[in-house]
Amino acid sequence: LPTNYREGLFKYLDKEFLKTHEAMYSNRPIYWMFQSPKGYFQALIYQHRYTAATAGQVLAKYAVPYRNALTTEVKDLQAQLDS
Repeated sequence: LPTNYREGLFKYLDKEFLKTHEAMYSNRPIYWMFQSPKGYFQALIYQHRYTAATAGQVLAKYAVPYRNALTTEVKDLQAQLDS
């Protein structure tokens, strides 16, 4: 997709999808938002694919690697500032 379409799609998913979805399903959504306490990490979970292992998988496959990548980036930027 061209950049402007991708940006529009990402903006919709980030800002409006969950509100629209909850309204459509009368506050009984089939997609659930998992997010970190401050909202830096977010993952939409499809209810019909949810298992007892889903939360752990989201944490292990996505949240922890995301946090590690951010930590590495912060260290790299700090090293650039210090040099």
